[in-house]
Amino acid sequence: MEEENSTQLHPSNHQPAQRHQLATTARLLMLTGCAAMLLVTVLLPLVNLMSYQFTIDVLPHKIGRLVHGTFSQCLGYVLLAGLVIAPVLLAGAILLRRHVSRLVAMLPIAVSLVLIVLLSLASRPSPGLGLWLYLLVAVVTAVLSLWHPK
Repeated sequence: MEEENSTQLHPSNHQPAQRHQLATTARLLMLTGCAAMLLVTVLLPLVNLMSYQFTIDVLPHKIGRLVHGTFSQCLGYVLLAGLVIAPVLLAGAILLRRHVSRLVAMLPIAVSLVLIVLLSLASRPSPGLGLWLYLLVAVVTAVLSLWHPK
């Protein structure tokens, strides 16, 4: 009787359940991070120009005025689309797979970082609060997606 109780209370018997619970919690946090990235993209200003703050619903119409040149405008459209597509791809990978690849985990970081660097180098527009917050949430989500409970 004592042997049965001692084996049931031994910590190694509970490790798989705890690992599964940690993995489930991490997946839930990653999905919450993906949703937060999408919310930040839709609700907060991504680009500042003097006293104007542009959100994603205004930016596609204003890109022609903010940057000059066909290549720059196309790159702007691609990066804006990437801000929306990257968290959706990451959420899909989280839901469909047990482990997320590093490339997919880093995609939201890469898109936001490229946009921040380009806006910082530009003479007129600058990164808005939403873009910085997006980058922060993307980094936290990527760290969670690359972490595996042991």
